[in-house]
Amino acid sequence: DKGPILADIAGFYRAFGFTPLAGEPPDHFSSMLSFVSFLALKQAYALHAGLAEEAAIAREAEEKFNMTHLLAPLARFESRLTESAPPRSISACLAGIVRDLLPPSDATRAAFPLSV
Repeated sequence: DKGPILADIAGFYRAFGFTPLAGEPPDHFSSMLSFVSFLALKQAYALHAGLAEEAAIAREAEEKFNMTHLLAPLARFESRLTESAPPRSISACLAGIVRDLLPPSDATRAAFPLSV
């Protein structure tokens, strides 16, 4: 049941005033990556404005969101892409880029089993 997951994601979005693009599901990679970018922008603005507490809140939210909602599906995506991509294809290159975004592979695979 995706209901609790979607509710938690929507709660993050509401708490920080983020609205995904119209028609994009809240749990779609594009929505979640946009939200993480939005949090990074909020953090940068807060640091520039001398608002250390607000910057820390945005950073902590980004870390929690990544650990709770983004890294596990990203690790599964990378694994499936790696398994199905022909060598030297654009898909194989994309899998490498995604792999570089993830924590070290042993830790990722231990923390986020590939069950769906």
